[in-house]
Amino acid sequence: MESDQRRPSLRTLTLCAVAAVYVQLILGAGFRHSGIKLLPHLLSAVVVTVLLLWTTVRALLNYPHVQAVRRPAIALLSLLVVQLLLGFAAYLTRVQWGKDAVQPQFSMVVATVAHLAVGALVLATSVVLAMQTWRNTTPVQQTVLLHDNAARKEIRTIVTA
Repeated sequence: MESDQRRPSLRTLTLCAVAAVYVQLILGAGFRHSGIKLLPHLLSAVVVTVLLLWTTVRALLNYPHVQAVRRPAIALLSLLVVQLLLGFAAYLTRVQWGKDAVQPQFSMVVATVAHLAVGALVLATSVVLAMQTWRNTTPVQQTVLLHDNAARKEIRTIVTA
């Protein structure tokens, strides 16, 4: 297991990322079904983007040799880029170009459904990254405790010898 010495830990970042993506999906659904305005969804998108960038970059820089952490981090980063592009496409087709449309146009439906589908993939991938981080990293407190126990064992061995 790898030791995670930074604050906040990657474990904490991944849990925050999962929660933020989940809230973002709820806000997107609220906007899509005319329950809320666009602004909360856009502001949350900025927060989610920053949090996902922070999380994936931390995972890739600190654990480049741990395949179980690196692979979902790369996938999450790739999906984030696609999601942002699809979000822009959905905004253009739904809010700008389709604002006076009597019925949803094909481009609106495709962009919105693709944005929703990739959003679900972002959530699933962030959950996988969180699970792999919890499986493959050790928080600092446990690392220190392990070292303390090893030192005590060595001291006992020296004393009894």
